[in-house]
Amino acid sequence: MSYNLTQLLARAQDLAHTGTSADDAEIAGIALALSACRAGIDTALEPLKNKLRTIGRLELNPEDLGQEVVVDIEGDVDVRRVLDSDRAPRLHRAGMVSVTYQASRVKVTKGTEERALRKLLGSQFDLYFETRVSVVPRREFQEVVERRKGGHPVEITAVLGHVEVFEPTPRVGFKPSRAVEP
Repeated sequence: MSYNLTQLLARAQDLAHTGTSADDAEIAGIALALSACRAGIDTALEPLKNKLRTIGRLELNPEDLGQEVVVDIEGDVDVRRVLDSDRAPRLHRAGMVSVTYQASRVKVTKGTEERALRKLLGSQFDLYFETRVSVVPRREFQEVVERRKGGHPVEITAVLGHVEVFEPTPRVGFKPSRAVEP
Protein backbone atom coordinates (compact mmCIF):
# COMPACT_ATOMS: atom_id res chain seq x y z
CA MET A 1 0.00 0.00 0.00
CA SER A 2 1.24 3.47 -0.84
CA TYR A 3 0.70 6.41 1.50
CA ASN A 4 0.33 10.12 0.89
CA LEU A 5 2.93 11.38 3.33
CA THR A 6 1.54 14.93 3.37
CA GLN A 7 -1.90 13.67 4.41
CA LEU A 8 -0.42 11.35 7.04
CA LEU A 9 1.63 14.19 8.54
CA ALA A 10 -1.41 16.48 8.59
CA ARG A 11 -3.53 13.85 10.34
CA ALA A 12 -0.76 13.12 12.86
CA GLN A 13 -0.46 16.86 13.61
CA ASP A 14 -4.21 17.05 13.99
CA LEU A 15 -4.28 14.13 16.41
CA ALA A 16 -1.31 15.40 18.41
CA HIS A 17 -2.13 19.08 18.72
CA THR A 18 -5.81 19.77 18.32
CA GLY A 19 -7.14 16.97 20.42
CA THR A 20 -9.28 15.70 17.58
CA SER A 21 -11.04 12.61 18.74
CA ALA A 22 -9.77 9.34 17.42
CA ASP A 23 -9.87 5.82 18.69
CA ASP A 24 -6.73 4.01 19.78
CA ALA A 25 -6.69 1.96 16.59
CA GLU A 26 -6.58 5.08 14.39
CA ILE A 27 -3.74 6.62 16.41
CA ALA A 28 -1.82 3.35 16.18
CA GLY A 29 -2.66 3.06 12.47
CA ILE A 30 -1.34 6.56 11.68
CA ALA A 31 1.80 5.82 13.72
CA LEU A 32 2.33 2.53 11.84
CA ALA A 33 1.86 4.20 8.46
CA LEU A 34 4.35 6.95 9.38
CA SER A 35 6.76 4.33 10.64
CA ALA A 36 6.51 2.45 7.34
CA CYS A 37 7.25 5.68 5.46
CA ARG A 38 10.19 6.41 7.75
CA ALA A 39 11.58 2.92 7.16
CA GLY A 40 11.39 3.51 3.41
CA ILE A 41 13.01 6.91 3.78
CA ASP A 42 15.79 5.51 5.98
CA THR A 43 16.45 2.76 3.44
CA ALA A 44 16.63 5.31 0.61
CA LEU A 45 18.82 7.70 2.65
CA GLU A 46 21.52 5.22 3.65
CA PRO A 47 23.21 4.85 0.24
CA LEU A 48 22.90 8.62 -0.28
CA LYS A 49 24.65 9.22 3.05
CA ASN A 50 27.46 6.91 1.94
CA LYS A 51 27.83 8.89 -1.29
CA LEU A 52 27.81 12.17 0.66
CA ARG A 53 30.59 10.84 2.93
CA THR A 54 32.63 10.04 -0.17
CA ILE A 55 31.94 13.46 -1.70
CA GLY A 56 32.88 15.17 1.57
CA ARG A 57 36.08 13.13 1.91
CA LEU A 58 37.22 14.42 -1.49
CA GLU A 59 37.07 17.96 -0.08
CA LEU A 60 39.24 17.17 2.95
CA ASN A 61 42.83 18.34 3.08
CA PRO A 62 45.49 15.86 4.22
CA GLU A 63 46.05 17.90 7.40
CA ASP A 64 42.33 17.53 8.26
CA LEU A 65 42.60 13.76 8.71
CA GLY A 66 42.22 12.68 12.33
CA GLN A 67 40.62 15.99 13.39
CA GLU A 68 36.97 16.95 13.63
CA VAL A 69 36.03 18.58 10.36
CA VAL A 70 32.67 19.60 8.93
CA VAL A 71 32.15 19.66 5.17
CA ASP A 72 29.03 21.42 3.91
CA ILE A 73 27.46 20.34 0.63
CA GLU A 74 24.78 22.54 -0.90
CA GLY A 75 21.64 20.68 -1.89
CA ASP A 76 19.60 21.43 -4.99
CA VAL A 77 16.56 19.56 -6.25
CA ASP A 78 15.80 19.34 -9.95
CA VAL A 79 12.07 19.85 -9.45
CA ARG A 80 11.19 19.16 -13.07
CA ARG A 81 12.75 15.71 -12.88
CA VAL A 82 11.21 14.89 -9.48
CA LEU A 83 7.71 16.03 -10.44
CA ASP A 84 8.08 14.94 -14.07
CA SER A 85 6.79 18.33 -15.18
CA ASP A 86 8.20 20.91 -17.59
CA ARG A 87 6.17 23.67 -15.92
CA ALA A 88 7.88 23.40 -12.53
CA PRO A 89 10.84 25.66 -11.74
CA ARG A 90 14.12 24.03 -12.73
CA LEU A 91 16.12 24.09 -9.47
CA HIS A 92 15.10 24.44 -5.87
CA ARG A 93 17.72 25.26 -3.26
CA ALA A 94 16.96 22.54 -0.72
CA GLY A 95 19.51 23.59 1.89
CA MET A 96 22.81 22.33 3.15
CA VAL A 97 24.03 18.87 4.12
CA SER A 98 26.76 18.79 6.75
CA VAL A 99 29.08 15.80 6.79
CA THR A 100 30.95 15.70 10.09
CA TYR A 101 34.17 13.74 10.26
CA GLN A 102 34.87 13.18 13.92
CA ALA A 103 38.30 13.37 15.47
CA SER A 104 40.11 10.06 15.78
CA ARG A 105 39.76 8.39 19.15
CA VAL A 106 42.06 5.94 20.86
CA LYS A 107 40.72 3.33 23.23
CA VAL A 108 42.06 0.27 24.93
CA THR A 109 41.26 -2.92 23.07
CA LYS A 110 38.72 -5.25 24.59
CA GLY A 111 40.29 -8.00 26.64
CA THR A 112 43.42 -6.01 27.52
CA GLU A 113 44.82 -7.21 30.83
CA GLU A 114 45.56 -4.07 32.81
CA ARG A 115 47.85 -5.86 35.28
CA ALA A 116 49.96 -7.41 32.49
CA LEU A 117 50.22 -4.09 30.66
CA ARG A 118 51.09 -2.29 33.89
CA LYS A 119 53.79 -4.90 34.60
CA LEU A 120 55.18 -4.58 31.07
CA LEU A 121 55.34 -0.76 31.13
CA GLY A 122 56.19 -0.32 34.79
CA SER A 123 56.42 3.35 35.80
CA GLN A 124 55.68 4.40 32.20
CA PHE A 125 52.11 3.01 32.37
CA ASP A 126 50.68 6.31 33.62
CA LEU A 127 52.40 8.13 30.75
CA TYR A 128 50.07 6.35 28.31
CA PHE A 129 46.96 5.50 30.30
CA GLU A 130 44.65 6.90 32.97
CA THR A 131 42.92 4.59 35.37
CA ARG A 132 39.27 5.31 35.95
CA VAL A 133 37.12 3.69 38.58
CA SER A 134 33.37 3.94 38.43
CA VAL A 135 30.76 2.89 40.92
CA VAL A 136 27.40 1.60 39.76
CA PRO A 137 24.55 0.02 41.71
CA ARG A 138 24.41 -3.75 41.50
CA ARG A 139 21.63 -5.37 39.52
CA GLU A 140 20.05 -6.70 42.69
CA PHE A 141 20.28 -3.28 44.40
CA GLN A 142 16.57 -2.96 45.19
CA GLU A 143 16.39 -6.47 46.64
CA VAL A 144 19.41 -5.80 48.88
CA VAL A 145 17.89 -2.53 50.12
CA GLU A 146 14.59 -4.27 50.91
CA ARG A 147 16.37 -7.09 52.71
CA ARG A 148 18.60 -4.82 54.83
CA LYS A 149 16.41 -1.80 55.57
CA GLY A 150 14.88 -3.21 58.74
CA GLY A 151 18.18 -3.91 60.53
CA HIS A 152 20.43 -1.21 59.08
CA PRO A 153 18.49 2.06 58.84
CA VAL A 154 21.55 4.39 59.01
CA GLU A 155 23.35 2.43 56.31
CA ILE A 156 20.30 2.35 54.06
CA THR A 157 19.70 6.09 54.53
CA ALA A 158 23.32 6.78 53.55
CA VAL A 159 23.10 4.51 50.49
CA LEU A 160 19.80 5.97 49.32
CA GLY A 161 21.23 9.46 49.67
CA HIS A 162 23.74 8.62 46.93
CA VAL A 163 21.53 7.06 44.28
CA GLU A 164 18.62 8.20 42.23
CA VAL A 165 15.96 6.16 40.57
CA PHE A 166 14.81 7.21 37.14
CA GLU A 167 12.06 5.75 35.07
CA PRO A 168 13.13 5.45 31.45
CA THR A 169 10.76 6.69 28.80
CA PRO A 170 8.81 3.72 27.50
CA ARG A 171 9.90 2.66 24.04
CA VAL A 172 7.32 2.56 21.30
CA GLY A 173 7.96 0.04 18.54
CA PHE A 174 6.13 -0.38 15.29
CA LYS A 175 5.44 -3.80 13.82
CA PRO A 176 3.47 -3.30 10.64
CA SER A 177 1.57 -6.21 9.19
CA ARG A 178 2.95 -7.74 5.99
CA ALA A 179 0.09 -6.14 4.03
CA VAL A 180 1.26 -2.62 4.99
CA GLU A 181 4.05 -1.29 2.76
CA PRO A 182 5.08 2.34 2.28
